[in-house]
Amino acid sequence: MCGLDESLPRLRVRLLARDPAHGPDLTSQTYRRYSNTVSIRIMTQRRSLAIGCGGTLGFAWTAVALRALEEALDWDARTADVLVGTSAGSEIVAALGSGRTPQDLLDALDGTPGADPVLAAHVAVHPGTVPPVPAPALPGGSP
Repeated sequence: MCGLDESLPRLRVRLLARDPAHGPDLTSQTYRRYSNTVSIRIMTQRRSLAIGCGGTLGFAWTAVALRALEEALDWDARTADVLVGTSAGSEIVAALGSGRTPQDLLDALDGTPGADPVLAAHVAVHPGTVPPVPAPALPGGSP
């Protein structure tokens, strides 16, 4: 029984046909009941993008991968409902969240004329291959 009142009528809805007027990228899709004009909206699709990459190489690789996804799936990463990133991935999702495309990232990395100057200046700063050796110091600046 599980606490349900068996004497109450049960609601049954048959979802038979997906409404072709709505594309697959919408966050909700409309279904029609057979032989009725009543429609039911059901939340079916939300997209999140999580990017966890590090360093200059990770940034460049991810920019290329996002551009390839854009071409292969016809999907704009900027349309994700949630963008999350760590390390260089946080830089990429910040750029996507501010409206830049994967192609904008690639143009900045390649030094393409006409690339976004702020983005190009950001990716031009190379951290080097080895981090600097930390120098021991006491508070106040004396070693």
